[in-house]
Amino acid sequence: MIGFKEMVLVLEAKEPLSYGEETVGIKMLAKRTNLYLPEEGKIIAVPVILGNAIRGVLRDIMAETFIEEVLDHLEEKPEWHAGALITLFSGGLLRGEERAERVTAADIANKVADTMKKLLPLSIMGCALPGVMVPSKIKITVFYPVCKETGALVVDLIEKVENANLKNKLKKALDQSIEDLIIDVQMMRKDDIIKIMQLTKARGIKITGLQEAEGTGSQERPTVQMLFYRQALAPGTLLIGKLTELMPLSQEELGLLFLSLRRLSAVGGAVARGFGEIAIHNLPDPLEEALDAFRTYVKEHAKEISEYLAQSPESWIRG
Repeated sequence: MIGFKEMVLVLEAKEPLSYGEETVGIKMLAKRTNLYLPEEGKIIAVPVILGNAIRGVLRDIMAETFIEEVLDHLEEKPEWHAGALITLFSGGLLRGEERAERVTAADIANKVADTMKKLLPLSIMGCALPGVMVPSKIKITVFYPVCKETGALVVDLIEKVENANLKNKLKKALDQSIEDLIIDVQMMRKDDIIKIMQLTKARGIKITGLQEAEGTGSQERPTVQMLFYRQALAPGTLLIGKLTELMPLSQEELGLLFLSLRRLSAVGGAVARGFGEIAIHNLPDPLEEALDAFRTYVKEHAKEISEYLAQSPESWIRG
C-alpha cells in the first residue's frame, strides 16, 4: 500500500453533536456555513463540522497513540521537555516576535527533515516550529450533514461509498430537511454555593470566605439564568467529508494515521457534557504491512525519538 490519495469518511452522531459558534441570549448556536442553492436561487445556513475541529481531535489521538508506542519500547521512564510535548499535541506555537519564513538554509532544512522523520505526528499533521512552518501532509475537508439541502454537495461523495447498506442509508438521508435534524438541548447550570451551604450545615462545618468564593464582594449576588440551551445536530445524523493525502505518506505514517482514525470517537464542543460522540464509517481496512511498519519503526527508533522529546523544540532547528 503506497498511499490512499483520498478517503471518504462518514460520521454518525451517537449523541447530540454540538460544535458551537456564538451565544445569543441563553442559546449556544451551532457552527454554520452559507450554501448557495442555484436551483432555488437562495442562500441557506447549514450546521457543519469544519475540518479543523476534526484535525484538533485527531492530532491529540495521534500524539497519544505515538507516545504509548514509544513508551512500550523504553527500558526506563523518560524525562521529556514540556515544549516538545506541547508541540506534539498542539502543533506548536510561533512566538510573537517571530515570523514564519521559508526554510532556505540547507542545514536547517536537513534538521527539520530529520526531526519530522522521527516525530511522526508532526510529519503527518504539520507544525509550527520557531520561525519555521512545516506543512501538513493531509487535508481534512468540511463535513456536511447529509440532507435535502446539501444534496448537490455530497452526492458525489456518497457515490464513492462502497458499502451498499451505508450508501443506501445515506441516500435515504437526502430526503430529510436540515431543520428536522437541528435540536435545542435544554441544560441547567449548577448552583454550587447552595450545594456547599447545604453540605456544611449538614456536617456541622463552619465556612469562611463565602463572599470571595461568590466573587461579589459586599454587593448582592447577581441573578444567574439557570436554564440555557445548546443547539446541536440530532443523534443519528450522518455527515460526510473526506481526508486527502497532499504529500505521500510513508508506510509508518500510514500505520499511525489509520490507528488514530480507528480511535476517533468524538468531535465538536462540550464533549464532557454528553455531546459529540460519533461512530466513523467507511474507514478502509489498512494492510497489516502499514501497521507493522509503524510499530517496527518506533521499536527501532524509540531511543532517538525519546531524545528528541527531551529537547526544546527550538533546539530541533537551531541545534
